[in-house]
Amino acid sequence: MIIPATFQALEQITDYIMQLAAHIDPETRSQLVLAVHELCMNIVQHSYAGETGMIEIDGHWSGSRLELTIRDTG
Repeated sequence: MIIPATFQALEQITDYIMQLAAHIDPETRSQLVLAVHELCMNIVQHSYAGETGMIEIDGHWSGSRLELTIRDTG
């Protein structure tokens, strides 16, 4: 998923992570969503600080392990 690096666009993250982690227990899934949101909020606030940019979030399962990669160019 690629989203603009804006606070408004961060809302899209929840659905993506919830679908990706659908079979994880609800408490862990909520903690994962919170952690990814916090990381992306820091990217928007500190990396771009009002300038335009993009955030790329890629997630996949490797066996029983969920691997998330979050990229930006700020």
